[in-house]
Parts: sequence; C-alpha cells; structure tokens
Amino acid sequence: MNRDMLRKWWSLIKETAFRSSIGVIYVAIVLGAVFLGGEYLYGLLSFMALVTVYEIVDMEFKGKEWWKKVIYGAVGVLLWLVLYFVSPEVFLALLFVIFFLWFFVYAVLLKKEEEVFSSSYYMFFFLIVYVLVGLYIGIDLYEHTGKMFFMSLLVMVWTFDVFSYAGGKTMGKTKLVPTISPGKTWEGFITGWLSLTILEVLLWLFHIWKVEPYTLGISVILLAPILLTGDLVESVVKRKAGVKDSGFIIPGHGGMWDRIDSTIAAFYIMWLLKYLEQVIGSVRM
Repeated sequence: MNRDMLRKWWSLIKETAFRSSIGVIYVAIVLGAVFLGGEYLYGLLSFMALVTVYEIVDMEFKGKEWWKKVIYGAVGVLLWLVLYFVSPEVFLALLFVIFFLWFFVYAVLLKKEEEVFSSSYYMFFFLIVYVLVGLYIGIDLYEHTGKMFFMSLLVMVWTFDVFSYAGGKTMGKTKLVPTISPGKTWEGFITGWLSLTILEVLLWLFHIWKVEPYTLGISVILLAPILLTGDLVESVVKRKAGVKDSGFIIPGHGGMWDRIDSTIAAFYIMWLLKYLEQVIGSVRM
C-alpha cells in the first residue's frame, strides 16, 4: 500500500469518525421516535418537513427580498398543516388555489407574465410539495406496516448511503453524473447497491422485513436507483443555488434535506410497492 493510499484511508477514517459520532445521535433520535411512535414520530417528521421547507426556500431566495422567504415559507407550513391534520384532498385543493392566486398576482396585477413559469415557481410547486407529500406518505407507511418494517426501511436507506459514500471514497474513479454531483461515482453506487441488496435479502430471510417475494425482487432492482435519484434531485437544487449543503442543522452532515433526501424517495417507492401488494391480494381473494 503506497503513501497516497494510506493518506486517503487516514483522511477517510478521521472524517468518518466525526460524521459517525453525529450520525449515531441522529440515528438514535430517529429510531427512538419510530419505536415510541405516535406523536413522537409525527412530531419528528413534522420538524423534518418544516426545516426542509425552510432550507429549500432559503436556497432559492438567498440574497433576495426577505418577504419572499416569509411568504413561501408560510405557505409551505400551511400546506403541511393541512396535509397532516385534514386530508390529501384538501391539500391538493389548497395547493391549486394558491397556484391560481399566484398566477393572478404575477400575470394580472404585477404584469410580470414572464415570471409566471420561472424557476421559483417550479421550485415551490414541485420541490416543497414533493418533500411534504413524501414525509406524509412516510407517516401513512408507518401506520400501515408497523415499527419493524419502518425501521428496516430506514436501516436500508442508511446502509446504502454509508456504503455508497465509503465505496466512492476508497475506490471511486468513474464519475456517475459529474454535471450534477461530481463526487458520486459508479464504484460507490455499485458498492451501495450490493450492500443494500445483501441487507434486504437477509432481513427478508429472517422474517424481519415482511414483504412478498415479488416485492423483494422489485425492491432489489429499483430501490437503489430510486435512492440515488432522490439524492440527485437535491444535488441539482444545491448546484443551482451554489451551495454545498442544504443547511447546517446537523454538524458534519449539512442540512435536514441532506439527511432525508434518499429517505423521502424510499417512502415513495415502498408505499407504491405495499399498495401493489394490497391490489394483488384483493385480486387473489
């Protein structure tokens, strides 16, 4: 082993030690909330949702008028409260009413037709809704699958993240998507994918992660690419905003969105797979 390789490993060990110490605290808080359930989990996901909304708004409007941050942030909070306490139908109705009002103000009152479909519009009506709905789906997934399934899914996400990072740091050479995330490599992605696959199969064999065999097969194929894409969606936004991290709430790990980007993507695909199981189960009956 040459000196360059030794230095790379030593740097990785020091960085990993710091990140791991913070990560252990984060994992303990999340798993504790999942184990306790009820208002503890809902409170944690609500906190994650609101912090992530703030980070998205702050990245988009950094250095611009403060009132835009307040308005967009307040609307994000309102949408989460409606989604959480009322129903998805009311959420969608309110979302489109906000869109109509926004369109009217910009196109009719302010005469700024060119801004109607600006990047800010897409940022708000896609990214924030994507985050809020994803976390809400997480709550629904927890209520219908139970603690063990939910914990298993979180551990899978973290396993993929950790091994992708470690594989990329130690073996990464071939850039995955350099224009979006220069640090990601095929070697890291494949390491994460293989590690995730092994964990999925083991949890399934020991009846910890209880899914149908076809769900396991689909998950083995699709979960890793979906997790990566959830990460890349955030990378695009950060690159556009010119920032390395979405925020600074978690030392050594960046912002809240940095920590839950893949988790949100996992909620979406697993919710769909569990829904598929219900549909197939009803057909069989």
